[in-house]
Amino acid sequence: MKTKIYLIGFRLFLVLAFAVQTVFAGSAKFYIVGMGTVPDLLTIRGAKIIEQSQIIMLEDEEDKEAWKEFIGNKEIWMVSNSARRYYGLDPDKITDENLKKKVKEVDKTRREIIEKITNAVRAGKIVSALQSGDPMMFGLTYYLEMLPEDIPTEIVPGIGVAGRDKLSQKWSLRIEPLW
Repeated sequence: MKTKIYLIGFRLFLVLAFAVQTVFAGSAKFYIVGMGTVPDLLTIRGAKIIEQSQIIMLEDEEDKEAWKEFIGNKEIWMVSNSARRYYGLDPDKITDENLKKKVKEVDKTRREIIEKITNAVRAGKIVSALQSGDPMMFGLTYYLEMLPEDIPTEIVPGIGVAGRDKLSQKWSLRIEPLW
């Protein structure tokens, strides 16, 4: 009798553990995925995140071709890299009317992108913005700064240019003695 109860308890534990893993593995989230400098330098973690994603954000049409084997038939949002321009400028402090107009237009575009991401994640989707190289070296981090705090986010590092160059030169970053 005790053995039967233990077996039932163990089976229940396995079912719950699997259910929890499944729920958290596919939880809605916004990712910035570093894609490396060429397609074969994508990290395993980055590939897994892209596989789980329902929506992929790209900045350039060429990225569709470069990353097609990872993207497959997923929904793609094209977001121009011009949305990075003027980030951090306060239009109210700009005196040049032409520049002020451009800053306001780009800010509006950024806010529309953020609203779209927010709505998708709140609807239970995994959204991944793909960034060539290392996402912390380029400009997609404004997404993280602008998204509401309740939107879960994560940056998945890629192999950046600095890392690739060191690999090709067979040289590591090190501190040399000054004497």
